[in-house]
Amino acid sequence: MYQKHWRRITLLLGIMILFAVVGCGESGDDDENPAGVGDLWPVAVGNSWLYHHTYDQGVDTLLLSVTDELTYQNKTALELIASHRWYHNDGYTWDDTLYLAIEDENVYLADVDSYNPDAEWELKFVFDGDAVGEVYFEEQDSFSLVQRSLAEVGASVTTPAGTFNNVWVFDEMTDMSSTDYTFIEHWLYNFEPGVGPVTWEACYSVYSDETIVDEPYRLVDATTLD
Repeated sequence: MYQKHWRRITLLLGIMILFAVVGCGESGDDDENPAGVGDLWPVAVGNSWLYHHTYDQGVDTLLLSVTDELTYQNKTALELIASHRWYHNDGYTWDDTLYLAIEDENVYLADVDSYNPDAEWELKFVFDGDAVGEVYFEEQDSFSLVQRSLAEVGASVTTPAGTFNNVWVFDEMTDMSSTDYTFIEHWLYNFEPGVGPVTWEACYSVYSDETIVDEPYRLVDATTLD
């Protein structure tokens, strides 16, 4: 479901990649002032990002807008509205509400909807360039294993908004394999410093070693206010 892309690991993001099989990348040069959350994702009320998801039948659009600052479950949060337009269903539209909280280099998301109005915070991203390849979130139950990690720093990604050459790639993996079948899903979220998410994409391995790669959501335009 497109509307669940920003929490796809516990179900799907996104909110948000460019995927083959991602190995461990290398962090950039040592920096006395490493990039913080604000440097990588300039989230502030009034900022927005427009994405296109192109396929044979047409183009879906997604607009992420930061609309408000509030308090949610004891955290100071920003409200993100994800406005979808689903081309291949007669232009069907819907909005999702996401709450985003930042604590040091940690970014938490809560995907709030009518079915889950009290959604709990999840650690979604850790903007630490020295932690490439390290798993910063892991959750396992009887059905699945979920892991999140920073896969690479310094990747190159091209979108309608331009080519970005210092992209941070976050890998969100869900393994729901069993003795009867294989199902491994990756969501890759690509962030360009000073811009925010520029693409995200899903990749699946189902029943076999064959990999299915979805067409990514690609940034078309970003509006960031000073």
